[in-house]
Amino acid sequence: ASRQITLLGSGGFADDPFLHPVLEIDPVAVDYDEDGFEDIFLDGDDSHTHEPGRALVGWEWTEGPTVIASTENATASFPIGSHTVCLEIFDDNAPQHSLSDCADFDIYTPDAIPGVLALYYYAGQAAPGPFLDSIPANADYAEVRADMSVQDEGAIGGSPYSESVMVRLQGSVAIDTAGDYVFVATGGGDQRLEINGSPVDPAGEIVTLGVGTHAIEARFVVNDLQEMPLEVTYGPDAGNQGAISGADL
Repeated sequence: ASRQITLLGSGGFADDPFLHPVLEIDPVAVDYDEDGFEDIFLDGDDSHTHEPGRALVGWEWTEGPTVIASTENATASFPIGSHTVCLEIFDDNAPQHSLSDCADFDIYTPDAIPGVLALYYYAGQAAPGPFLDSIPANADYAEVRADMSVQDEGAIGGSPYSESVMVRLQGSVAIDTAGDYVFVATGGGDQRLEINGSPVDPAGEIVTLGVGTHAIEARFVVNDLQEMPLEVTYGPDAGNQGAISGADL
């Protein structure tokens, strides 16, 4: 004789067989306006329960004893330094079940980054082109590179991706002599370039800069490894272009 049984799917996390908190927070951020703080997007969208018939009904973000927010996603201001933020999720069981997980991130001043911040946004099966002008709230991978370049390392830089990525490089350049400079972004299927937050032509445009440190952001669409390497170069107007090396940052 046969009988019917019900299988309850599991796949939970840590100390709970069903609940799975998922935090997505960029591991590195830079306080480019140098006010001592940076807004950080706290993404809990992918948190879930594997228990059939149950749903999440509560979220709580904390840093130490301080409650930051009680929503699925939140944006909060954090000071320069290292931070550990935790997300606790709650389901609709009676009694209610909850589980938390934590993530670490660092906020630097522009002159404290030991190189260039490289953020990688993976588009999956979609085209990465729209990410150039509509940047997702959080990157899928981040690393600090020695200069404003990304090479084919068997993947796109140090990331785990080899296709369908928007690469975002954030750094700064120290200008010792005021004058007109030209910045050029090369590589990838398309590019965007910003100097001090203002868009410039990635193929080369004259920018007048004073003595001091100036922020650079370059974004590249990489459809596959054939479009590598990626690089930003600069030089005085009518002068030779050169790499932005670690000594320039």
